[in-house]
Order: sequence, then structure tokens, then C-alpha cells
Amino acid sequence: MVEAKVTMGASLMNSIFSLGKYLVLIVLKIFVALTLLGVVAALFLGLEDESSKSGTGKPSKVSALANQNRKNPTNRRLKKPMPVRNHVSNWRCNSSLDELRGTKTKYAINESWNKHDFRFPYSGGTKLSISLRSGGISNAIMFRLNGKNKGQMLCTTGCKAHVKFDDQKPITYNLTRPADYSHDTAFIKSKTGFLKRLKASKQVIIEMSFYKEGRRQFKFNTKDLDFSF
Repeated sequence: MVEAKVTMGASLMNSIFSLGKYLVLIVLKIFVALTLLGVVAALFLGLEDESSKSGTGKPSKVSALANQNRKNPTNRRLKKPMPVRNHVSNWRCNSSLDELRGTKTKYAINESWNKHDFRFPYSGGTKLSISLRSGGISNAIMFRLNGKNKGQMLCTTGCKAHVKFDDQKPITYNLTRPADYSHDTAFIKSKTGFLKRLKASKQVIIEMSFYKEGRRQFKFNTKDLDFSF
């Protein structure tokens, strides 16, 4: 009995000893793994810090700008270029032949790059066009809306248009209605002076009055006009 008890005690001690060795081994492995992770993290942070320097111990311009943008997010918006409308010619030129009279008529048309949304029933956006005509029945300069149902010019017995060429002061021009009394077209009386200023301009703003809409302004790119009466 005594020998059996001694044998069981020795076996138990061996089991406890083996378990202790196993636990110590696991703790050592965990410690080594944590140490390696710490070394890798330190190396990574060191490389990141070195990449933010330009070799002189000072932060690079890119890093400094990034830090400044993080502190003040509005800087990123201020650095974006402002949209600028370039002066691209918008003239459409064509001609027609009157076979009966043997005469040729030239046209040049420029449509405004902005539009206005008039109230019902004038839906779809209203634009204004500068139309030049040379030859045929007569020379003419007209302002026209882009369609029959796009608005009505207030031009019953006579009307005016205020025109600004580039950065010059606005000039007032007298207009007349067409022979069919339509409300979407008006003719300029002083054709020669208007055409001279138009050919020398890059941008033009035309202001006219419309039924139930008041005064509205239309803007044009007028560069590179090659036209004469």
C-alpha cells in the first residue's frame, strides 16, 4: 500500500511538472510574438517618419501642405482652380441663294450661352440669339428668341435693348418689330454702329424686357466674327 501511494504521488508530481513546463513554453512564445510585433511596429513608424522628411530633418513641402490641409479643410477648396468660361467663337454662318432674283444672302447667328426659365406656358428654357443678315431683301441685325413659344418681347410701338460690349459702358439701342408683328423678334435700327462694336468684342450682354418677366440679361461669346454688310 505504501509503495502504491508513493508511486501515485511521483506520477502526479511528474504530471504537474510537465504541465508547468508546457505553460512556461506558451508564455515564452507569447512574449516572443509580442516582442516581434513591437519591433515591426517601431520599424514601420520609423520609416513613416523618415518619409515625411526631405533629408534635412525638416518636413517636406508635401507633408507640410497635407498637415495644413488637415488643420484647415477649407484650404483644399481654395486651391482648386476657379472655372473660367473661355472665349470660344459661337458664330454659325451660312448662306442662301435666291434663284429668282439671282441674289445671295449671308447669315451669322450667335445663341446666348445662358438661358432663363420663364413662367408657364414658356417652358424648356429661353435663350436669345443675335442674327445678322447681309444681302437679299435688306441688311439687318435681329434679336430672336429660340422658338415661338419661349416668351414675348415687350415691343409694341417700339422698344429698347441695353447692350454691353466687353468691359465698356452699356449702350441703349432702339428696336423695331418685324412686319408680321411677331413677339419673338426685334430689329436694331443702328446696324452699322452695332456691327462695328460687335466685331471688336469678345463678350456681349444684352438686356431686354419680356412680358410678365421684366428685364432679363443674355450673355454671348462673340469672338472671331467675320461678317460685313
